[in-house]
Amino acid sequence: MPFEPEKIKQEHIIEAAQQIDSGEYKIRESTGYDVVINGETYPPKEIMRFAHEKATGEYLWHRGGGESTNRYLKALGFKIVGKRNIDIDPWIDIIEEYKNKIYQNGNDQEIYKWKLININADKFDTNAVDFYEEIKRIKFDNLVYHNGIAALYHITKVDTEKVRLCFIDLFNEARPLKERIEVFTNSTFEIYRILEPTLSHHQDERTIATYLTFKYPNTYTFYKNSFYKILCKRLTIPSEKKGKKYTHYLSLVADFIKNYIEKDEELLALKKSFLTPDCFQDTNNLIFAQDILYQALDNISDPDDIEEPQEQISISTNEGQMLKSLNTILYGPPGTGKTYTLQKDYFEKFTTRISSLTKEQYFLNKIGKYSWWQVIAAALIDLKIGKVSDIEKHELIKLKASVSETSTLKQTIWGQLQSHTILECDLVKVSKKMSPLIFNKKEDSKWEFVGDVTDEVPEVLELLNEYENFVPTSDKEIKRYKFLTFHQSYSYEDFIEGIKPALSNEDQVQDLSYHIESGIFKEMCDIASQDLKNDYAIFIDEINRGNISNIFGELITLIEDDKRIGNENPMYATLPYSKKSFGVPNNLYIIGTMNTADRSVEALDTALRRRFSFIEMMPDYEILGSVGSINLATVLQTINKRLCYLINEDHQIGHSYFIGITTVDQLTPVFENKIIPLLKEYFYNDASKIQLVLGEGFVRKENKSKPKFAVKGNDVMDKEVYTIVSFDSAFDIAAAIMAIGEE
Repeated sequence: MPFEPEKIKQEHIIEAAQQIDSGEYKIRESTGYDVVINGETYPPKEIMRFAHEKATGEYLWHRGGGESTNRYLKALGFKIVGKRNIDIDPWIDIIEEYKNKIYQNGNDQEIYKWKLININADKFDTNAVDFYEEIKRIKFDNLVYHNGIAALYHITKVDTEKVRLCFIDLFNEARPLKERIEVFTNSTFEIYRILEPTLSHHQDERTIATYLTFKYPNTYTFYKNSFYKILCKRLTIPSEKKGKKYTHYLSLVADFIKNYIEKDEELLALKKSFLTPDCFQDTNNLIFAQDILYQALDNISDPDDIEEPQEQISISTNEGQMLKSLNTILYGPPGTGKTYTLQKDYFEKFTTRISSLTKEQYFLNKIGKYSWWQVIAAALIDLKIGKVSDIEKHELIKLKASVSETSTLKQTIWGQLQSHTILECDLVKVSKKMSPLIFNKKEDSKWEFVGDVTDEVPEVLELLNEYENFVPTSDKEIKRYKFLTFHQSYSYEDFIEGIKPALSNEDQVQDLSYHIESGIFKEMCDIASQDLKNDYAIFIDEINRGNISNIFGELITLIEDDKRIGNENPMYATLPYSKKSFGVPNNLYIIGTMNTADRSVEALDTALRRRFSFIEMMPDYEILGSVGSINLATVLQTINKRLCYLINEDHQIGHSYFIGITTVDQLTPVFENKIIPLLKEYFYNDASKIQLVLGEGFVRKENKSKPKFAVKGNDVMDKEVYTIVSFDSAFDIAAAIMAIGEE
């Protein structure tokens, strides 16, 4: 759902106050400030939620309390008044904001931190026999940027013992913390700089704080620069310089726990209510203090509260190579393992086991396959009976709305209820109804589900049962990616959005209607923007085979790294069909493959090339062995040297053609059905060029006399004819390959 506070005008604020005055909606009072509208006072954030709905159709507000919300109201000419006659204690303000969030939304999104500490309790063993495998056992989730973990894996794999010593020193509690942080940062940087001369190693204070917290959770807690800086501003104290921030932060946290958290019984009861038995019980309240600060402060984005520039998240391959951009293309000749690399190295990066997903994250990925009437039915069965406003607040409805195209949620619910109302209901006058007829409206404007759940809508029962009895299991996984292949008929309507016919599930005669349907890329953008703590990806095989300009449209600009939502220069575009403002989130990777020998490669226009990073994938001779007396690596290398000379490097043959070969006989179909047809395409069926590459064992030269032509006196000369050999029972593949020769 797009968050567009800039669209809110003064009239929207006044309308929001009138809506609250109607008494139809239950609101939460503010703790620190009120806004004065026409002589009456209102809670600022509640006003802004309703005003945002008036301006954009979306009921939401993504700013924290206090000045981060008040400044919008002040800019529109409204007066802000404090609710106390004394100065507001910023710590109390932070606690109240946190309580409001937990009471409204629960803490399902952040409970994973306490669980991870328990999961990692026996890890970070610096005495482990294989310290690299020990590091790989640790689950970090989103507590550390992916590039930080990728760099850690890289240096540990290459120089395990030096990294082990770095951690032994970091975990030495006899030394001052500031000194240990400095030494660890510098030591790991020296190791990484040998391997990677330009990129950052990302072993910063946030990353180090996570290591320490997993090792000693009763002494340390998680840290993030963004809310540390905002906290210092709230407390009107200077923030420390790089290298000293975490130690300063820990001292602030200690005071916070002693003077506020431990004295607030309601707050402690709140913690107890959401900590499950599989959580670290956090008796010292260190993780709890971080959770309060993170949730109350990290989403604030006042102009003066900007965090230090975030380093771009990187995804690493098993070889330690990193994606340096959100948009990356793996390119190379055919058979070099581009698609295989996606499957082997990248798919897993965007896959989450259900056991590590919150309930909301799991159903956010699942809810899209259900239609609106199915989700409404599930909500009504759960509610038993309720008004549209009650249905609108149900968690399943909120999840469906977050990945839906609707900008008028109430109208959508109304329309679906009326379209599926039973014929016996006299209060609904809609003439065209759709099966199944399962809803009934009562005199008091309340709705109820009256269908047979088991027979008519078993899928609704399945959704509701899974939602109510959600238990994370370890035998399922959520794939946070989509895989597709471009082709010449692939269009903007398939990729972004288009107008599609609305088809009924029933065999019944109805007027044909149309609706706007999101394409695969927009669907992924919508899901990713609702789950910013995880990375998502769309993998595009053969990206150069599609008409790029037609498929991407306005995304040519929006997909740039710095133009992504949440990055330095975010940009939005108005989609042509839905007329909605649309941007691309900064946690969605676009990773493509491109065959450089494809004749359509030139269709990849300059505009798109400029917005992608390219990783070259060439033949890997080291992974090939020998079959009998034939050295496959030497054979392939010889062929490719000749191809590079005759054409260019883009028209080589990849190692995958020889993967899995265990006998000499298996080479016959490889050359007959794969290599020779490919060379025919390379050389436009010129067999003489193929002979230059493969030799006389595969291509024979014959001198043919000219036939008698219909016209006398022609000067046509005898010519040499080159013919591909017959791969019959007499063909000797070993001899033919040996005839290729060596360079």
